[in-house]
Amino acid sequence: MTPSNALLIVLFTVAFRVEWSKARARSERWREEVMILREGMRRTLESLQFFKKMWSSLGAPSNLVVLSQDPIVREGITAYAMYQSHIFTSLHHRFQSMWSGLEKEGDLITEPMPVVSEEALLELQGDDI
Repeated sequence: MTPSNALLIVLFTVAFRVEWSKARARSERWREEVMILREGMRRTLESLQFFKKMWSSLGAPSNLVVLSQDPIVREGITAYAMYQSHIFTSLHHRFQSMWSGLEKEGDLITEPMPVVSEEALLELQGDDI
């Protein structure tokens, strides 16, 4: 092996390691982004469920007596509460159906990236250049 070939091998190895490190860092950032998005989706569904239950309970007869004695006002409060509950239920169902298959597809993304050993990198330094 001549000195120029040895220098090329070293330069190739260094360049390969730099590019591999950059790719690994990008992969880790995207993996983290997927985790953040999944958590955001989970929290969104949970919040929509909470607001649906909150509006449903506000329209319950036991809560209406506290809010107003006027039957017309209670009827309006009930209608508004049920309408809001329906909106949050619809949003919950819509988002849930939009996001239903993403957990399965995302499993491929969250698999850990294999780590290349030092020995494997050294094997690439052969006379193939």
